[in-house]
Amino acid sequence: MGIDIARLGKGAQQQIERKLGRQRPRESKYKAERTTITTSSGERVTFASQREARRYRELETLWRAGEITQLKCQVPFELVPAQTNGDGKRERPVRYIADFTYRDREGRFVVEDTKGYRDTKSPVYQLFTVKRKLMLERYGITVREV
Repeated sequence: MGIDIARLGKGAQQQIERKLGRQRPRESKYKAERTTITTSSGERVTFASQREARRYRELETLWRAGEITQLKCQVPFELVPAQTNGDGKRERPVRYIADFTYRDREGRFVVEDTKGYRDTKSPVYQLFTVKRKLMLERYGITVREV
């Protein structure tokens, strides 16, 4: 007589799968498909989604044409520094990682985030909204959603 693990909770199922060595590949938090591309310089770069990889290709084309400069990927910004709370415990800093940053033709600094959705009720999108507002408040930068 065996145990039907399908009747167990998701966490218990994952734990049993790990113990048996039958770990399933982790599903993306946003249901996005990781995509690896080869850049014009021959470098292989992996992006979190097909949309992000496609946007990089567009920006790379603009960079090669001289329309933008200083193109960077996955740029971290500290929104709230590390702190010590009232109990003496350290609180980690709050960071936002921009998908892309660059300077446009007029020299303006641009921060972009690729979004495959805009569900304002989604906790993930709500967190992004808070971080987007903190970027504006802390650095005076409006994050451009593409």
